[in-house]
Amino acid sequence: AKIEDILKRSIEFSSLLGAKIVCVHPVKMPSETDERQHEENIAFYRRLEPCARDFGVKIGIENMFFTDSDSDCKRPSVCGTSERMIRLFDELDSDAFTCLIDVGHCGLVGEKAETFIRRVGGERLGALHVHDNDFHLDHHAIPYTGKLDWKAVTGALHDVGYKGEFTFEANSFVH
Repeated sequence: AKIEDILKRSIEFSSLLGAKIVCVHPVKMPSETDERQHEENIAFYRRLEPCARDFGVKIGIENMFFTDSDSDCKRPSVCGTSERMIRLFDELDSDAFTCLIDVGHCGLVGEKAETFIRRVGGERLGALHVHDNDFHLDHHAIPYTGKLDWKAVTGALHDVGYKGEFTFEANSFVH
């Protein structure tokens, strides 16, 4: 409840700053089944929906991952694959939400960013987090310094008619 109150204030502040979209990560529960996580996130986002409407801000639902503690491998979380993101977004069936693809997260769980973009499509996709990585760690590196195929990514964005927001999330060069 405390986190949801903070998120609602963040949505309000985002509106005051003129933001069109605010990123709200899905709730990750790696010990739960995929179905249980899906159900919990539907309920979570529905509780935030009235606030987003009140302040005229869309909630961007980001594709996330978690690190499996047994294998130290990255695994897709709630919206961590295009299929999971589409299912959650379509079930919400509301103009208060948009899909936010973190292109760096795609490769971490084994789905090419360009494939993810094409599957989600331009109608659902409203925002991007843009950075690069080596498909093993979420480096948030500058594009063209990792393994993402930027020609393919930009081609996919063109093909779906992308007109959404762009957040350059390549902040690792400052560390």
